[in-house]
Amino acid sequence: MTDGKRLKAVAQLIAGQSPSSDDVHDLEDGMPFIQGNAEFGSRHPTPRLECDVAQKVANPGDLLLSVRAPVGALNTANQRIGIGRGVCAIRAIASDGRYLWWWLHSQAGELEAVATGTTFKAVSTGQVGNLWVPTTDTAQQRLIAAILDRETAQIDAMIDAQQRLVDALRERRQAATARTMTEGLLGDALRSTGIDQIPTVPSGWDVVPLKRCLVRNDGGVWGEDPDSGSDTFFVLRSTEQTADGRWRIDAPAERVLSAKERRASRLTVGDLLVTKSSGSSLHIGKTTIVDEQVAGMSFSNFMQRLTPSDGLLPAFAWYLLNNHLVRQQFDILSRSVTGLANLTGGIIGEVVVPLPPVSEQAHIVDYLDRATSQTDAMVAGAESSISLLRERRAAVVTAAVTGRLDPRTGVERVDEVLEGASL
Repeated sequence: MTDGKRLKAVAQLIAGQSPSSDDVHDLEDGMPFIQGNAEFGSRHPTPRLECDVAQKVANPGDLLLSVRAPVGALNTANQRIGIGRGVCAIRAIASDGRYLWWWLHSQAGELEAVATGTTFKAVSTGQVGNLWVPTTDTAQQRLIAAILDRETAQIDAMIDAQQRLVDALRERRQAATARTMTEGLLGDALRSTGIDQIPTVPSGWDVVPLKRCLVRNDGGVWGEDPDSGSDTFFVLRSTEQTADGRWRIDAPAERVLSAKERRASRLTVGDLLVTKSSGSSLHIGKTTIVDEQVAGMSFSNFMQRLTPSDGLLPAFAWYLLNNHLVRQQFDILSRSVTGLANLTGGIIGEVVVPLPPVSEQAHIVDYLDRATSQTDAMVAGAESSISLLRERRAAVVTAAVTGRLDPRTGVERVDEVLEGASL
């Protein structure tokens, strides 16, 4: 197609502007206001603030583009709404708004490529306005948008089905683990504990605070940036979830540590690492076991090391700490009035857990390893399907809005373009 133009020639771009903090309040009955993409929803934003004197306002139907990390996120305004510096409103003038919605989805890579910034990446309204819109024939745009509405709806339905399967499998996994850890495998009679979080356990088990069976260490470090590659150590900064439901240690940083810092933070096989600081309680308490791959590294002050005592197997502790029996206690106890969740050693020590004899812990770990591996494999398969479906969705959108789809022939042309692709 040869009738393309810059976005600024077919749409009005409205750069967001941040008002004085004194003019921004919790949303009641004033004009809704969003600072950036934190308030974005699946299609429309969900404002939490209001500002009646907002300098820049988006109208219903305007596209809302995040110009700060993550650059390129999209929403549509469904009411008049004030916009801050993290958002650019795009109002179609000589173009079909629905087509621009789909076309902007295909431009995320272009925006990321031109984004700049050290603390966080951002793009300017000028850079957004210079993006090239392949076609300005509005009739053709409407046809392309209609095709994409239909095709993506089908793909989205398949993604939703797979995601529901993943959620159900994870819920089943959590329930099975919790049941095993509160009822055991031997069919022993249950006794009342008088504790709300764990009301019953087998008669031969204890219910104890974690400080009775874990040595807590807040000696995490950050250290200094190295001037050279000598006398430096890798410092682990966070834990991330893998497809099998376990937690892997991710993104170590190279740092210069003093001898004292090194002694205080050196990891050994069997240690547990817990994420203790985060802007959200959703990330608090993520736990992994230190293995040979990372033994000898250090851990940052965003994490806490837990060393199981002789009466607690590390693998059993891992199942405990990653189950909702404990995670719910973490979430409640780590809440802060400032909104910054923080899991201190004292909080971890007060969390109560069921504690069977060591020999029974070993049997439970073996059983759960086998039982959860089947569920984990199913979750991994479903997540792989979701990833492939999302790749196909993106490919369909890009093919359609960039002219590789002939609207007169429908989606068959997209299939030709994608022929041979491993989607």
